[in-house]
Amino acid sequence: MKRQQILAFCLLTLTTGMAQLNPIMAQATKKISAQGKHNQIVSKDGQPGKSLSDQTGARYQPGPYEPVSVELYNIIATMDSLYFETYNNCDLDKMRSMMSDSIEFYHDRGGLTTSIDDFMLAIKNNICGKVIRKAVPGSLEVYPIHDFGAVEIGYHRFFNKNEPENGFSKPDKYIVIWQYKNGGWKITRVVSLH
Repeated sequence: MKRQQILAFCLLTLTTGMAQLNPIMAQATKKISAQGKHNQIVSKDGQPGKSLSDQTGARYQPGPYEPVSVELYNIIATMDSLYFETYNNCDLDKMRSMMSDSIEFYHDRGGLTTSIDDFMLAIKNNICGKVIRKAVPGSLEVYPIHDFGAVEIGYHRFFNKNEPENGFSKPDKYIVIWQYKNGGWKITRVVSLH
C-alpha cells in the first residue's frame, strides 16, 4: 500500500472508531487533558509516567511533504481558506453550505458532534465575534482518497478576543475529510485537537 492509502485508511478507521470509544480510554483522555499533558503515559493508578519521547528517543520527524497532486492540494487549500473565512467572519449560511449534513466533528475537549444543527449553533454561540483562526503557513498536507475526495492535515492557531492577553494559541493539529460529490466539495469529518 502507498503511504497515502495507509494514512487514509488509518484516518477513516480513527474517525469511525472514535464514536465507540472505550470508557477506560475516555477516562484516560480526560485525565491527560485535565493535566494539560500530551504524549504522556499514565500508569494504572492514574499517575503520570515517562513521556513517549523519553522512552523511545527523539520524536519522529517526517521528511519534507510533497503533494501527490498539486492541483488537488491547491483546491483543498482554497477550500480551507474559504471555510475559515466564513468561520472568522461568522458567515453561517456559507459555512453550512460547505459542510455535509452528516458531519462528524471530533474535538478533543468537546467530544463528538454529529448534528449539523448542533454544530452550527455551537459556532454561533461560541465562535462568532469571539474567536479567529489562522492556519500555520507551510503546515498543510493534502492526500487523495480514491473515489471519495481528500484528507487535509495541518496546524492552526486561534485567538480568543475575550482573552487578548493570551495572544494566539500554540499551533494545534486538525484533520478534515473532504468529499467530492455532484461537482462540489463538502466537509464530512473533522478532527480538531487543542
